[in-house]
Amino acid sequence: MITSRARGRAGYSLVEILVSIGIIATLLGLLLPAVQKSRGGAARLQCLNNLHQLGLAAEHAHSTYQQYPPIFHVWPGGTGGRLGGVFWHLLPFVEQQALYQGPIAGDEAAPAMRLYQCPSDPTSSSGTPTTSYLVNEFVFHGRKSPLFVDGASQTVLFTETYANCDGANPVYWSNTSSVTLFAYGPAATATFRAAPSTSAATAGNPRGCSVELGDNAQAAHAGVIHVALADGSVRPVSKAGADQPAAVPGGRTSTNWAAAFTPGGGETFGSEW
Repeated sequence: MITSRARGRAGYSLVEILVSIGIIATLLGLLLPAVQKSRGGAARLQCLNNLHQLGLAAEHAHSTYQQYPPIFHVWPGGTGGRLGGVFWHLLPFVEQQALYQGPIAGDEAAPAMRLYQCPSDPTSSSGTPTTSYLVNEFVFHGRKSPLFVDGASQTVLFTETYANCDGANPVYWSNTSSVTLFAYGPAATATFRAAPSTSAATAGNPRGCSVELGDNAQAAHAGVIHVALADGSVRPVSKAGADQPAAVPGGRTSTNWAAAFTPGGGETFGSEW
């Protein structure tokens, strides 16, 4: 009688298992940076989209009342005006009419708003009512509409900051403390109060932000900071483009960044802008 012999092979050897693990680890090592880059790109696009929505809301508010909301005041004038800051006054124009009509909740008592937070900002939290965006006080003053002598495409409405750079001084969108949401433009000397920081997070600085700049303009994106302009567009601005000199009437010089915050400064922007 002829018997059949079971054919097969024993399990994998230790060497084969180690080689397989090594190959898998190598592939994961190659894939992880690509995944992280993709996530970073998606977060940056969301930040741009948030700014775009804020810019459209501001333009809608302007077309409705012929002026932009104030940094912090009763607005609009007359019956029905509410006391609040820019982001509060924009609520009806970002589909948050019910929240706007309800009791005003200041600082940490306000609800969290995803639209007001940049997902690239490592200091923002979906559970806190902080904001990653700043407003231009030279535009948002609640008075007669500014004349954009420099052109609407050359004037910043909103830019970026860290929601809580030092971990102890959060920037709340409800803006009961209006000074925290100023995006400082040039003083009489036409120099910017604090240059924008565009350094990304590192191992030595996991938050990636400058405590010295505090809640002034700075961003978590590597090499650029985003702005929403008065013509409804959004764009990245490089550090070189922001710091490049701009000519000011009267022979003085400023920077492109400072010039972009003055609607009627009449500056001539440098080519990098």
